[in-house]
Amino acid sequence: MPTHHRGVEPGTVSRRRGPVGHILFDPDGRPRIGWRLVAYLATLALAIAGVSGLLVGGHPTPFRQIVGLTASVPIVVAVTYAFRRWVDRRGWDGIGLPSPRPQHLWQCGAGFTAGVLVIAALFAVQWAFGWVDVAGTELDDRNAAAVVWVLAGELAFQLAVGFSEEVGFRGYVFQNLAGTLSVRKAIVATGVLFGAAHLPAANSLGSGLTWAVALNTLMGATLVSSLWVLTRLSTGTLWPAIGMHAAWNWAETSVFGLATTAEPGYGNAWLHLRQTGPDLVVGYDVPETGLLFTFAEALLLGGYLLYVRRRS
Repeated sequence: MPTHHRGVEPGTVSRRRGPVGHILFDPDGRPRIGWRLVAYLATLALAIAGVSGLLVGGHPTPFRQIVGLTASVPIVVAVTYAFRRWVDRRGWDGIGLPSPRPQHLWQCGAGFTAGVLVIAALFAVQWAFGWVDVAGTELDDRNAAAVVWVLAGELAFQLAVGFSEEVGFRGYVFQNLAGTLSVRKAIVATGVLFGAAHLPAANSLGSGLTWAVALNTLMGATLVSSLWVLTRLSTGTLWPAIGMHAAWNWAETSVFGLATTAEPGYGNAWLHLRQTGPDLVVGYDVPETGLLFTFAEALLLGGYLLYVRRRS
């Protein structure tokens, strides 16, 4: 892999500092990368939680989710810009969100389509092996217009999640790590941090955070994060990853219901599924904790690497 990629800034030349200064600041006089990342992720999480609490609330409606999306996107951009400008002392170009162009809409749409197809394929595999039973659909509980409205609200919510996490991890976190580490190491480190951020969700499972759950969560997150970093490096923009990330979550949770099999009312997903497959394979209520999703993420990463190399 080349040492320089579109949108990735080279590292800086080291200068000697005192022991305390060396711990707190880098050679450019900025806070060291660890402090920057912790401060950025904490600030971003608090900002998003504040928006969710005020606008979406504990019982979200489709309208509140759409309003939350509208508000969260500029907040994420503002927090990231502030850190880039006054903490990193770097330009916005390194984040991977250039000025919008028509091609970015196509890239986002391509990523979105890929995300839906991946989840549809994983649902088909589980259904073919008898690992999920279809108990019904959301149309059993409400009319078609109401179902479409719920799906639209969930889509807005997942677009906000996809945008926030891509700008945060594949944008800000990766950009900072790639300025200190090699690109390969920065890709892996970004994935591990991304997986660690999702461990609390895995810990909410009834079975607890076992070693298998933690390992699959970290492995899967590192693989899919690496895929999304590579789409950024190969296209120069985060939009394909944003589209795929949002579609992955939306199709998994709200359309096919793979992530809501244990929730009351099936989480208002379009398909109401009962999971019957082995937990280690299909996941402990959260599909990403299962080996099936980890295997699929490895295939996706390998396939995209081959595609990029053939194009190059």
